[in-house]
Amino acid sequence: MKKAWLLILGLLHAITSLAGTMSNTGDPGSNYLKDLYFGANVSGDYSKYNVKITDIRFSTGLVNRFGQSYLTDMAVAGGIFAGFAISLPSSVSLGVEGFLDFSSNEAQSKIFDDNAANLGGRFNFTSFNIRHKRHAGIAVLPGVKINDKSLVYARAGYVDGIFNVNGEGRALLATGVVTSFNNNHDLNGFQTGLGINTVLARNFSLRGEWVVNIYQSFTDPVINTRDLVEGSLIFNHPVTSQFNLGLIYHFNDFV
Repeated sequence: MKKAWLLILGLLHAITSLAGTMSNTGDPGSNYLKDLYFGANVSGDYSKYNVKITDIRFSTGLVNRFGQSYLTDMAVAGGIFAGFAISLPSSVSLGVEGFLDFSSNEAQSKIFDDNAANLGGRFNFTSFNIRHKRHAGIAVLPGVKINDKSLVYARAGYVDGIFNVNGEGRALLATGVVTSFNNNHDLNGFQTGLGINTVLARNFSLRGEWVVNIYQSFTDPVINTRDLVEGSLIFNHPVTSQFNLGLIYHFNDFV
């Protein structure tokens, strides 16, 4: 998350500098409008996880085992954002935005392996939760005005997300006991989305958008006793999606 904060602070510094050098002069020859804005949003946060488990076979070591489990969850989330945009006479606009969102999204699963062919007939079990805690990042927002009050736009950028995986696992091996785990993972990702922004009043607008975040894959050790990892969860590119409804205050012209 430190990476995202550095990016956001850099963005805010750039916005402040740019706004200072591009102050509104009222010059009729000006060929663009400028918009410095800040806002907050509430969200419906949806997560999807593709999970595989590894366990140990004495003859071959750690191997991927017994397929995949697809986990989903939906929760209420919220966040803040700030950005700077310019609009050309052609009704095309381009913005840059930093954002920070929090979530209570938490998916749960129990995975059993009672296949006699695995672990020499041993039994493997894990019960765990994965929580999407928060994410932050920076995005570019190109847009087009569709009338005097509304702008449609796309977004693409970098996102940094924090996920927590916690639970317990059991493997009935010579070293196997029930063990608990609770690990945070700081993941890089790519953000994309579509939205519409509509004027409410002179300095206020309302926007709705659908945003998708795709994160890097990661592995979480489930059973780790005596410095021997006996089982792990493999998360293949976690995906979170948000429908955001945001209220925006504009310090300058609305693009």
